[in-house]
Amino acid sequence: MENVWEEVKKIINKNTDISVEILELLSVNEILSQCVSGLSVSHIARYIDQDEKYVREVTLEFIGFEGWNEDLDFSPIVCYNRSNSIEEFKEDIKSFSYVPKTYGFIFIYDLCKRYKKLEERIKNGDTRF
Repeated sequence: MENVWEEVKKIINKNTDISVEILELLSVNEILSQCVSGLSVSHIARYIDQDEKYVREVTLEFIGFEGWNEDLDFSPIVCYNRSNSIEEFKEDIKSFSYVPKTYGFIFIYDLCKRYKKLEERIKNGDTRF
């Protein structure tokens, strides 16, 4: 299957000038989006009908995080998008939720920040990973 994907990427790249790196990122963006939305690895794996190991590998490679063990009761990316600072981010989450002890506000904020940078790279066609 991997060889087929490599060939597909080459064909798309040749016919559209979309870089292979951007195609790779586009192919896993749904997983990354669900992760920063607070869904657990098991939830994402069931949704996309893939192994949890694959989901963990993708999130680790692209955003430096193996994923949540349980669904969060808030969406980190929603809080990030409506906050102008880490302080606002913290207050937003605190107003209706808690942060799992394993993770801190800064970690979750930085996770969202990394994801938003990847989104910008897709939008701009930036291939620097």
